[in-house]
Amino acid sequence: MGVVSAAMRFGGINLVQEQWLQNTWSEVLALGAYALLILYFIKSAMKK
Repeated sequence: MGVVSAAMRFGGINLVQEQWLQNTWSEVLALGAYALLILYFIKSAMKK
């Protein structure tokens, strides 16, 4: 996906919204999603 993203940037396509990156809630949302992913991996590992 990194190669696709780099190719899009090179081609002049930028899907990043700067106002979202400067918003504090974007960090909170990312941290929450990361915590949910960690909890999922822990529960999945404990199951098997």
